[in-house]
Amino acid sequence: MKSFDRVYIGTSPVCCMDAIYNRLKNENITLLDERFSFGGAWTSIEHEDLPLLEIGCHIWSVDNDVFEFIIEFLKIPLVRMNPQPVLLKNNSVIPYDWKVNVISLKRIVSNFLKGHFKAIGKDFSNPAFRFSLFPSKYLYPAKGATSFVNEIENKLKEHGVTYSLNTKVNRIKIEDNQVKIYTPDEIISCSKLNITSLSNIKTIEFSDGSIIEPSYRVVKYIHMHFVLEGEMGNSFSYVRMMDDDVIHRVSNITSQLDDKYLNGHSVIIVGVLEKAYDKYSKEELTSRILKTLKKYKYVKPSIKVVANYLNIYPSYYKDSVVLEEIQIKSKGMVEILPSTDLIYSFSKQLKKWQPLLLASCK
Repeated sequence: MKSFDRVYIGTSPVCCMDAIYNRLKNENITLLDERFSFGGAWTSIEHEDLPLLEIGCHIWSVDNDVFEFIIEFLKIPLVRMNPQPVLLKNNSVIPYDWKVNVISLKRIVSNFLKGHFKAIGKDFSNPAFRFSLFPSKYLYPAKGATSFVNEIENKLKEHGVTYSLNTKVNRIKIEDNQVKIYTPDEIISCSKLNITSLSNIKTIEFSDGSIIEPSYRVVKYIHMHFVLEGEMGNSFSYVRMMDDDVIHRVSNITSQLDDKYLNGHSVIIVGVLEKAYDKYSKEELTSRILKTLKKYKYVKPSIKVVANYLNIYPSYYKDSVVLEEIQIKSKGMVEILPSTDLIYSFSKQLKKWQPLLLASCK
């Protein structure tokens, strides 16, 4: 039986950063991931004749303190998205920030009608809760999520944190002040177990004999990478399409790639709605996607598809109430890391992670 001070389920950026922080306290740490690739939803994918590409359409929420932390700790350049991300609704182009405005306003109204006035005050301390009359400056790594995850992986190695891919957790059992993690090949014990709201946990058994089987909601993130030849149309970085029956979102990642890979081509990623994926063939999806992109003049009518690739990344969202119950029932031996939004997840840990900056300066 292998033994560690702390184990993380998943190799998402928030898990990795927290692992490095706890490694500074001389804890013996490892991360387990059932997937074949590193980085959680921020992993990369490889297609023929192309370098590693971020697996899907990504955007970072706005938090300048987190941006500064990432720049200082990971030493990667963040650039302003050009043009800035937008929403496309009813044929109108809307600043992306307005989505946050609507969500925040709905939350205020809901809490007010329920009489949850303390919750309203608490919300204003949450970076995900804000109003912007003028669009915020959205930043993103100059070389995309691939460079971001690569630097995190380098930091893990630098600090002596190990990880194992293709390692499925079948069962977790808490007994004798230890957490036992059962995989197909071995049993791993630890004093602390960290999971996120997306960790794929089947069952957790407690010393009193009780069992919690967290229910989850599966969301399939379906994306198509397009290599295009010819003249593009209106410039865009990230577009969230609110009314389309096929496209969820679309990103232009051409600027993330070195010219030697492009050969004059452009590379875009299209997020496909699950209902559309179930309904249409890949050829039909391609045809409908091109028709929509031409309609909104994001590509010229003469554009040609050199190659396109489809991938599916399922995510397992757990109920936050059940996760809190697990943490309490385990008496803190199982700790929960929020992980549904990368920047806001970092923001919640930022004060705790400050020693990482001091360590990086030594």
